[in-house]
Amino acid sequence: MILGIFTGGIYALIALGVVVIYKATKVFNFAVGGLVVLGGCIAMSFVDSALPWWLGLILALAVMGFAGWVLHAGLLSRLNGRPVMVSMLATCVLIYFLEGAEVCSWMGKTMSFPCEFLPTGNLNLGVGGNIPLDLMWSFFIAVSLFGLLVFLFQRTNLGLGMRAVAEEPNIACSKGVSIRKMNGLAWVIGGITAALGGIFLGYRVGINPSLGVMGLKAFPVVFLGGLESFPGAIVGGVIIGVAETLVGGYIDPKWIDPTPFIILLLVLVIRPHGIFGQEEAKRV
Repeated sequence: MILGIFTGGIYALIALGVVVIYKATKVFNFAVGGLVVLGGCIAMSFVDSALPWWLGLILALAVMGFAGWVLHAGLLSRLNGRPVMVSMLATCVLIYFLEGAEVCSWMGKTMSFPCEFLPTGNLNLGVGGNIPLDLMWSFFIAVSLFGLLVFLFQRTNLGLGMRAVAEEPNIACSKGVSIRKMNGLAWVIGGITAALGGIFLGYRVGINPSLGVMGLKAFPVVFLGGLESFPGAIVGGVIIGVAETLVGGYIDPKWIDPTPFIILLLVLVIRPHGIFGQEEAKRV
């Protein structure tokens, strides 16, 4: 249970980027898995250089934030005014572009961070179980950053601007809010959260293209919690993390990866708007 909660906290941080982009632009970012892998690869490259590890991680987050801005400014902003489905399909195409870039640049091989920047060892719970300290610290850092980003979105002028653009873009524009800048900021946040997910997950299991599957677990988290719900992201992350850990421990480890997507299918059938999402009523 504890391992699942800690892992779910990382999933929730990745899902937060998806929620922020959706709340600000109404576009669902299907390319989040590729961004997770790209962020992990860039972070590993910086840490593997002559730079101090902490500076390498900061630079990796800055690069991924810039990459999010470039994706928006170079592609998605040019699709404004077209059906939202067009933008979503564009993010699907980005999956293959990012995968190709990662294979060409890093050869698609499994890479590990060359140094330890999180505490090592285990925390003995005294009941026959141990908790890896690196996973525990990853969870605490992820939850702290989650809270910081939620505060930014809910309690600052920047967050107010993003929410205003999402709800009433024409009125927000008439009040001097730049739609382009607010949407770009949402993609910057999405790039940074994906990179953090790649760093935390890659630190434990290594970085390779298959890490994108773990990044895609943000989808079940988002739909389970609710597409536009910040509390839903953290609750959904914990539920998904615990579910896959229990299934792997009590049934079969081979079912760890399929479990979140089985839950996703059940959610889409039973409660499509998620736990905290609002069911939309449409006039016929």
